[in-house]
Amino acid sequence: MQDSPLKKASFLITATLALSLSAPNISYALLPPDLVVSVGAQVVGFFSLIVAVILSVFTSMGVLYFWFYEWFKRHVVQVAFGALALVLLASNALYLWQMQPTQTVIVSQYTEHPPGLQGTSSSQTVNECTTCAFFSDSLTVFVPDPVQPIVLQVDMNRRQETNGSFTHYYFLNGIINGDNFDQYTQFIKADYGLQANDFLLNIERILAEDTSVRDVYVADVKSPSGDTFTLRTAPLQGDFVTRSLPEYTQLKSVTNTQLQVNDSVFAAYVLVDQLMSNDYQKRIFFPGFADLESLTYQFVLWDEANAFYLINDTQVFSDTPAYPTHSWLLYKNQATGATKKGFETQINQLSDTRWEVTLPDFQNGLLDVSVLTEYHQAGSDRSRYVVTGKITDDDGVRSVSGLLTLVR
Repeated sequence: MQDSPLKKASFLITATLALSLSAPNISYALLPPDLVVSVGAQVVGFFSLIVAVILSVFTSMGVLYFWFYEWFKRHVVQVAFGALALVLLASNALYLWQMQPTQTVIVSQYTEHPPGLQGTSSSQTVNECTTCAFFSDSLTVFVPDPVQPIVLQVDMNRRQETNGSFTHYYFLNGIINGDNFDQYTQFIKADYGLQANDFLLNIERILAEDTSVRDVYVADVKSPSGDTFTLRTAPLQGDFVTRSLPEYTQLKSVTNTQLQVNDSVFAAYVLVDQLMSNDYQKRIFFPGFADLESLTYQFVLWDEANAFYLINDTQVFSDTPAYPTHSWLLYKNQATGATKKGFETQINQLSDTRWEVTLPDFQNGLLDVSVLTEYHQAGSDRSRYVVTGKITDDDGVRSVSGLLTLVR
């Protein structure tokens, strides 16, 4: 039996309602209005806080800037001196740090052999001083005479030791009445000041009142034979600076004196050599001296026109980087005060007792000198001579005399 039309219609309506009731409905959610307003207010508040902080920082910086500017204007002088004091403190600290000693052999060709250094090898350490200070004053006094010249040489060296005291070691050399003399003394003192001793009856370096180099030396010396020498130099001029480092400062001055020998007085030439160091292990007592093979000529001369010449020429034959071959020359016209330096010379030995020396930097000078007499320290590697001769240069020919030290 077939379904009636009414049943069919009723089924379709029922099915349609069932489908419509079972199908999902799509809905669109919206944020609540109060939530939207709350989030927006928070964002605006956050950025407002950042802007407020930035403005506060810059305002504070501006206030500080103007305060610092006004304060700096009022205290600029104090600030400048304070900065200078800090710089000086820093530089002194660096200077003291650099003064710490290195461990090297200590020997010298300029100041004789310091005590305790003879025979040391280049690998030995001979001192562990704190500041390694060293001082040397040398006086060379010469009275020219074709028959009986007078020579007085005093070398006064002071070397700092580990306990802060100073070893003083002094040398005396010279010639009087044709007889040569030499003497040596050594002792320890708490400071480096010049000290009287067994052959220096009195020694004083009188500093210039205006802190210039115009010092004066006063000395009373007694030779082993009993001859006495008394002198007071004319004020020094600091004619030549041959080294200018804290580790090695050396000044040479040429002057005159009235030398009293016993009861007689003579006009004399004087060469004063002053040497100072705050660390002698670096420059003065160079390493490798025990292995050094060299030949040094040093002429100290005066001509009849009152001109002074110093010629130092050293030929080094060993591999000693700290002490290479070199030449240096000094000249002073004592009449005018004019000085010159040179670095070229040629020394030709014409015989056992005669030398020819070229001085191209000093008006094309040529020296021709011979030995008048010899004197030297016992046991030393230095030979000392009084020499006489002539110098020929652009101004003509003049007689010349003085001293020659030969170091082998």
